[in-house]
Amino acid sequence: VKGRKLVQTNIRVMLKTTGYKQLFHEAAEFESDTVIHMAYNDTVTDIMPGEHLVIDRNDERLKTGRIRLYTDDGRIRIDSIKRGQGNPEYSGDIELALYDEGIVVINEVDIEEYLKSVVPSEMPSAYEMEALKAQAVCARSYACIQLLRGDLAEYGAHIDDSTAYQVYNRVTDVKAAREAVIATQG
Repeated sequence: VKGRKLVQTNIRVMLKTTGYKQLFHEAAEFESDTVIHMAYNDTVTDIMPGEHLVIDRNDERLKTGRIRLYTDDGRIRIDSIKRGQGNPEYSGDIELALYDEGIVVINEVDIEEYLKSVVPSEMPSAYEMEALKAQAVCARSYACIQLLRGDLAEYGAHIDDSTAYQVYNRVTDVKAAREAVIATQG
């Protein structure tokens, strides 16, 4: 183990409420165009496409531990959060945990996918490709540093989605930003 390089491919992003006002949610609402699998307490149930799922702080499933939401290859929209483009959609897993202050909502996602939503949120996608590539490199470097810091480890997250770290998923995915992330991958 000592001789091996540490490789972290996922980042855990704590999603703040609308307006990036709070870390804790009173309730969270989800929907997807594909089946959402909901895992909790050794149970997995399916939420059908288009079906609305609401989890509030009184939900009995939260009392058994964390709830994990995931799809086979789709995205999960969080209807209880508003961002610049409306209700944000997330790839990867969504995890919910109950604390005294409320519900924590965490998106665990591949770092490269994360960056595809950070770059256009931090810099206008109309900028030249070389500027977008520079932003992608800076954003990746910053994310890697945050993996080691553990600022939000008590909640099971590395960072949050606000300007306190890097703005994540404020705008929809943009082709130019996606290309910049792919061109600088690794």
